[in-house]
Amino acid sequence: MVIILKSNNLEVNLLIKECKVILENDDVMVVDFEGKKVQLTSNKLFSDIAYVKYDKGKYTLTDKLEYERSQKKKVGKTVEKKLFEDTVLEENDVTK
Repeated sequence: MVIILKSNNLEVNLLIKECKVILENDDVMVVDFEGKKVQLTSNKLFSDIAYVKYDKGKYTLTDKLEYERSQKKKVGKTVEKKLFEDTVLEENDVTK
């Protein structure tokens, strides 16, 4: 189901894109992935748009749910640190 295409232009390890389907027949489909024509096996689930994942030099078809999950920003845990100032009282400042 996957045709491996090597590309030196893409330097990221994992990328999921919504791609336009250029050509589709019973066996294969060609999509436009960031200006590159990528040939994948056809599965008849996509009409004009296909969701393609690029990971470590391999292009694979994925679904819309995985695409939407990849678009969400990851929110990290916020840790608030409070700094306390130590006040030192001198003997003259201490009231009895």
